[in-house]
Amino acid sequence: MLIIADVRMPKAAKNRLETLGEILWMETQPSTYFAIAAHPDIFYCQIGATIVAAPNAPRRITEKLIDNNISLITGCHEIGSQHPETTFYNAVFTKSLFIHNTKLSDDALHSFTASREIVFTSQGYTRCNLIPLTETSFLTSDRNIEKALLKRNMETLFVEPKEILLPGVNHGFIGGCCGIFDKKLIVIGSFDRHSQGKMIRYFIENQEIEIIELYEGALWDGGGILFFLE
Repeated sequence: MLIIADVRMPKAAKNRLETLGEILWMETQPSTYFAIAAHPDIFYCQIGATIVAAPNAPRRITEKLIDNNISLITGCHEIGSQHPETTFYNAVFTKSLFIHNTKLSDDALHSFTASREIVFTSQGYTRCNLIPLTETSFLTSDRNIEKALLKRNMETLFVEPKEILLPGVNHGFIGGCCGIFDKKLIVIGSFDRHSQGKMIRYFIENQEIEIIELYEGALWDGGGILFFLE
């Protein structure tokens, strides 16, 4: 299994993650600001087994994905220094939904929407703020995303972002702490360190999702973790 993750995550979390597969560590990129400069969800959008990459995504990682026969499409927009030029690929796809501020989405993402319902949100940093557990259940740190999903009768739990670490800014977001594959939610940090921890655990486990916490510290936003099964 190939995994894309921020190289800056806490050492204990890195060590645990390395037991799950081959890590393609993202270094900070000069094109954008420090807090998100090594975040996978800024430079890549995963759509099932396919990945859409920004033209200025790290070439080393892009070539490694191609060498391992991962379906990769290069988007139209380069990642820039500030919002909205950092939001083009920060979308969430499920089998039936496309969730993003579609006014900001890269054109390459729109080519995957024909068979999906489009869920518009004013939040450009959608993937930062959202992790799908199943087709119908989600964790989010954004009230607008929560409202849009509840309107469609999706099971949605709001997770307070102020308790999530993101070095360089005031706080992070729940989507950036997580990656998911094979009914396993991989978390950078422990829900025990969040005031809603018991509620979050109950919500996730009620979806029959296994929780794997990478270290015992506070939740840490690393721009999500992307998993590719070989």
